[in-house]
Amino acid sequence: MAGSSSSSVTTFSSSAGEPTSSAGGSSSSETASSSSAAVTSSSVDSSSSAVVQSSSVDGSSSVLDVSSSSLASSSSVGGSSSSSSSSGAVNVMPQLVRLISNTFLLGGGESGEIEPLGVTVDPSHSILFMSFSPAPNTPDCATITGRLDASNATFARWQACDGQGETNVGYTVAEFNAGVTVQRGTAIFSELNDPATRTIVLNPPVDVSQSFILLSSAQDGSGFSANDLPAAHFNMNGTFTLDIAHAEDAWVDWQVVTINGARVFHQQASMDATTATAVGATVAVDPTRAWLVYHVTGAAQGAPLARHLVAGALGLGTGGVVVPQFTRELSGAGLTIYASVVELPVPFSTEHGTLRLTSATQQIDHQTHPTDRTVAVGGGMLRGGSSPGDLNNTARAAWVRLEPRTPVRVEVKRESGTPEMTLPWTLLRF
Repeated sequence: MAGSSSSSVTTFSSSAGEPTSSAGGSSSSETASSSSAAVTSSSVDSSSSAVVQSSSVDGSSSVLDVSSSSLASSSSVGGSSSSSSSSGAVNVMPQLVRLISNTFLLGGGESGEIEPLGVTVDPSHSILFMSFSPAPNTPDCATITGRLDASNATFARWQACDGQGETNVGYTVAEFNAGVTVQRGTAIFSELNDPATRTIVLNPPVDVSQSFILLSSAQDGSGFSANDLPAAHFNMNGTFTLDIAHAEDAWVDWQVVTINGARVFHQQASMDATTATAVGATVAVDPTRAWLVYHVTGAAQGAPLARHLVAGALGLGTGGVVVPQFTRELSGAGLTIYASVVELPVPFSTEHGTLRLTSATQQIDHQTHPTDRTVAVGGGMLRGGSSPGDLNNTARAAWVRLEPRTPVRVEVKRESGTPEMTLPWTLLRF
């Protein structure tokens, strides 16, 4: 490992929800089953279908029903995936088993890092969260993807980058009981041989009304473009689509997360080349348990990257509703935004807001919550927002690392204090 600090591991008992051990070593507790379950239970409002809402720039929306009963299982296409199935998990409510957090320094001459977790986790019930602040400013050196197995978290970029500086990476592995299931895989794209989209078949199929997609990626290339920000969205036939805008050599790692008792509302919004804002469809969810997950894709190639950097946040309406709102600080390219409004089940909760970054290090002061149950995430790709930078290579200013430091403070770091950026942030409290 290169400059890696000791990880923090906290394990919670399934009965009392209290930590049984910590401090970066192995621990004992009642852990989740080693096999994943096909979670197909109905949502909280007893609907068996997910509402997929499509919203244009003017706020108009249409509604598409995606019936979970119509999702048929078939073999994986266009990417490897790993999962298994077992019975009896449909009615299990989610509970955190353990949270493993660490930071490390990826040296300029290194192409990747294998981080031992210190404990054995079940990947089919574990979510990998990551954020990073790169010093390099080209896609082949500044984009990093993350993968998880039972013993290690592995991070990789396209190539070693001698002389381009170091990258600080932070990650958290959240392992749950059988109430949370995760399918994951890697899609490999080729600039010469592949289209810009890839269809992934989920096996077993998931209930999209309780599921969402998380992405990380590493790309080749010497200049940023739309294809350095991959996007994903569910389809109606048990698949989802990965989109990298136009063909490029890339690795895209995906996690499809299903949470029993959650409600997830999928939307599509857009900006044309002349606009810098988009508003999604209103969703009736509890704002204190809401989280906005979104991916951005566009057809334009080449500089500047700022055209594709979008800050997405949940605006609060009256009567317990939220409205997804998206802004960028430089127009000039048409964008499609795939968004999922996630309402986590009780007792999980969230806190969210926006932070205007004017320096390389700032803080988010928030309500008291134990750091060993808190994950801090940003907006786009869980690490970004919007920036007015009008240069091609603004990655060091536009991507951040978020670290819960105390029960009331999260530290936000990036490699450059200029240009300014707007960071949407969410605290996930498990």
